[in-house]
Amino acid sequence: MFVGNVNHRLNTNGTFSVQQPSFTQSLLSNSLDDENETNSTIAKPNFITTYSSPIYTSRNGAKIDTVVIHITEGKTFEQNRDYLTSKNSGVSANFLISKKGEILCLVPEKFAANHAGVSSWKGKSEVKFRSVGIELFNEGPDGDWPNFPEDQMKALIELCRYLKRTYNIPIENFVGHSDIATERPKLVAGRKTDPGVKFDWKRMAEAGFGDYVDNIAINANAKTYRLGDIGPAVREVQSLLKEYGYDIQVSGKFDEKMQNIMYAFNDHHYPKKENPKPGDIKPEADPTSVAILTELVKRKREREGNTLPLVAAS
Repeated sequence: MFVGNVNHRLNTNGTFSVQQPSFTQSLLSNSLDDENETNSTIAKPNFITTYSSPIYTSRNGAKIDTVVIHITEGKTFEQNRDYLTSKNSGVSANFLISKKGEILCLVPEKFAANHAGVSSWKGKSEVKFRSVGIELFNEGPDGDWPNFPEDQMKALIELCRYLKRTYNIPIENFVGHSDIATERPKLVAGRKTDPGVKFDWKRMAEAGFGDYVDNIAINANAKTYRLGDIGPAVREVQSLLKEYGYDIQVSGKFDEKMQNIMYAFNDHHYPKKENPKPGDIKPEADPTSVAILTELVKRKREREGNTLPLVAAS
């Protein structure tokens, strides 16, 4: 499990409490900027339309409400571009972003690209029909998980800003492929692990795309839950994961599916150390990850105007 700059504080009653992150005002500022923009003033990024994919379908009436971020893997940008535009590949994406920051529109937004197979988010399966799929050229394990260049991240943020304002996408619906594709027994990392351990989710949240908690207080006496654990506390964690959007059964048993989901959750939300590796991520619910999850659900409820009290998982 990653260990970041975490402020541990134990309350007198034995429970944890949460401090607001240092960039809360930045998030509020971004939200206000979004609200003050109208669709007529949204700057559409410069898309390269020279290349296109024949692999797409109708959205079947679904409205776009999610953005899914992937990485290509593979050795070269050209190799991945050609694969994503091949009629024989069976897969596609709406956008592909090079390391130089070039944004290729491979499938227009009005169509569903085939970028998310077995998938679920917020209780709805076949996420491709209501999402925009963005592929970032990155070698992933083929290149020992390289960093994402500045030009590429700037282009991604520009594209996400356009999509968020055009389709009114909730911030928690900016997700990684690993968040929505967790169905595969006996594989700790789930079906998919992209965009991977080097992706900067904190920076994305600071720009208004996703939520992130980087300063958290926890219950130092709380347990860590792992594969095979059973009980009410596991059920509470599962309930919070489900409410936030993950595809999980609230059973009270920490099974292989929950293990996959905790890997994805910690990869996305747990504070990261410098130059992280995939092996740093633990597929477990430790006190820090549970505290982060509780705060994320609290924020989501506040955005939705949900005034139901939130009982923190123990």
